[in-house]
Amino acid sequence: MNELTFQNLQEKEMSFEQVFDRIIKFMKLNPQGNYRLMIGTDSQVHHDYTLFITGIVIQNEGKGAWACIRRVYIQRKMEQLHERISKETSLTEEVVALFTEERKNCMIDLILCSFTKERHLQWKAILILVPAN
Repeated sequence: MNELTFQNLQEKEMSFEQVFDRIIKFMKLNPQGNYRLMIGTDSQVHHDYTLFITGIVIQNEGKGAWACIRRVYIQRKMEQLHERISKETSLTEEVVALFTEERKNCMIDLILCSFTKERHLQWKAILILVPAN
């Protein structure tokens, strides 16, 4: 299995701890923002391998976003849609699991002053993902 490293246009080989730090820094820019955390995986079948890319996006609605990706290469052509969707789901869940209750609470605490119970439930629901195939 590939290491759990992430990248974006500015940084390469970030650990998840570094990714989480960048998310917190982004949220601290506007603690009253309306944030949405999105995590998902898509795949691309090539001649002799399959590439899976998992994205993490923190969006402040109407005010920008911060994002990064994780690439995972499987050294074979995965032609079966069901198999790819299953792997996409598994990779997404692997990243979602890194957002522990402690980390989620840290994010919530940053924006608590404008966070309603309804938004809290909406935010958690966004972590339940459906593959895009």
